[in-house]
Amino acid sequence: MTSVVIGCNGLRADRPGDHDYIDQGEGIQTGERDPAWSPDGKQVVFVSTRDGNPEIYVMAADGTKQQRLTRSESNEAHPMWSPNGRQLVYISNRTGRWDIYIMRLDDKEEFRLTEEKGDNDLPMWSPDGRRIAFESNRDGNWEIYVMGGDGSNPWRLTKHNASDSNPTWSPDGRNIAYASRREGNDEIYIVSVENGGENRLTHSSGDDNLPAWSPDGREILFISNRDGGDELYRMNVDGSHLIRLTQTGKHRSERKWHPSYSPDGQTVTFVVNDRGQSHLWRVNRNGQNPMQLTQHSVEHTHFRASIGSAQIGSRP
Repeated sequence: MTSVVIGCNGLRADRPGDHDYIDQGEGIQTGERDPAWSPDGKQVVFVSTRDGNPEIYVMAADGTKQQRLTRSESNEAHPMWSPNGRQLVYISNRTGRWDIYIMRLDDKEEFRLTEEKGDNDLPMWSPDGRRIAFESNRDGNWEIYVMGGDGSNPWRLTKHNASDSNPTWSPDGRNIAYASRREGNDEIYIVSVENGGENRLTHSSGDDNLPAWSPDGREILFISNRDGGDELYRMNVDGSHLIRLTQTGKHRSERKWHPSYSPDGQTVTFVVNDRGQSHLWRVNRNGQNPMQLTQHSVEHTHFRASIGSAQIGSRP
């Protein structure tokens, strides 16, 4: 079993409240991170600095058969599988800015999808594999964009002076949930991919971020500090029936991120960072039976293949 870092490397100065594994001001965090399950659950793709710079690797779900996929002198991050498991999408700064690439896994050939000015981040395949949602600051501030799975016909989906980030597709591919700072703090919104119609779901004086859909598309998880510290919440897709799933306890400095449903929708996994140490946790969908799954510090946090399809590849 390999050791996969599940941690955070700091704040982007131009995006208040957002985190990234890539700290562009202070270098790259060492270790292994950004794990993501293959659609069939048999493999895990991740990023590692074991050979110097952050490169993308793949391994069997039990940690065996580890293989390096990218070979560049730059940095790669945020790999995600295509729905058919035949390609990866990820970001790389090999051009001097963060661009989106895909790799065909049969022959390891890479293709650059973005060529516009600015940085691009967090590419996410649509459920049918035909489109990729991502965020970019190419027009001055961070907005949500959609393009074809081959990089064709990119269009800007959100249009606001504030930062919009962390896009995630609904299971039916019709909507994208995201976080926006247009009210001065992060709130969760849904936007229609077809017509751009938006619906604000949360109304909080704190920051609500990192939305994640349930497999049936009826619920959304998110992280919020509305009650003082970072906590995990669940709500219906229309913003109703808000339920708090976690209790921070005595350490108010805890940070939480990466909420994700298991494939059957009954279990939620997330990451907790407490005073510099990150661990993977799970709790049932009603907030009962919380369990810490890892026992080691951030440098030696193990990614467990038994927890289900935890999508741990987005920005904390």
